[in-house]
Amino acid sequence: MSLPIYDILYNDTEDVDLQQKEKDEFMQLVKKIDTEGSEIIYAIIKIYYLQNFNGEQNINYLYGAKFLKCSIKFDIDEFPHRLKHMLFKFIKKHIKKMEEDNQRRSL
Repeated sequence: MSLPIYDILYNDTEDVDLQQKEKDEFMQLVKKIDTEGSEIIYAIIKIYYLQNFNGEQNINYLYGAKFLKCSIKFDIDEFPHRLKHMLFKFIKKHIKKMEEDNQRRSL
């Protein structure tokens, strides 16, 4: 499974935890993500799992996953440190892209 943004994010992050301020910002920003962004987030989580856990755990129960009617909810504190950084960077970039797209549409 290949996702170019995954490799970029992986190579641009370290395996250290987010600071509390970053976790709080992460939780606020993730609420603004559109469907496309949510799908990419899930793909990043799945690829990270496949590359780092070799099927040792069932992904359905990984990272405190809870299956809701139309989505999956994860517990950020359950994510590995590097994955938190990868997702945080992606969310910030994706929201910036969403805002730029909205500005272009309104011209």
